[in-house]
Amino acid sequence: MGVNPISKPIPGLASVYYRFFVRRRLEQLCEEILCDTILIRREGGFQRLSPEEVAEYAEKYDSFTFLWYLANQRDCRNQDTKDKMVPVLEAEAEYMLRDDWTRLPPRNHWLRVATVNTAKDAPDKKEFLRLKQTKA
Repeated sequence: MGVNPISKPIPGLASVYYRFFVRRRLEQLCEEILCDTILIRREGGFQRLSPEEVAEYAEKYDSFTFLWYLANQRDCRNQDTKDKMVPVLEAEAEYMLRDDWTRLPPRNHWLRVATVNTAKDAPDKKEFLRLKQTKA
């Protein structure tokens, strides 16, 4: 039966589920990440965070670069990974904070950079694509 408790699909159920459950959580997560990013930048940047805090932020942000390191290393909560991730996260924060958040809801940023094929000017995407090419 899989993860779907209903054996036959019900038309419209997916859009209702998205509208009332998923969308609200996604919007809250986007706002939380934006607030975390602003606070981190205000308090001195990612360099001042511990390796565990950098890894936690990168996981929450769903950083493609961090996910690549996670897939190719055993431990990503160390100083070496932090040293590699800090420039990427700083550049990504700068890229993110360039948007006019007084006029746009935070979810728009993640809709724009949600896939590898879009927003190739995003620093996280550039680094991920570079790592992927060097691995091949």
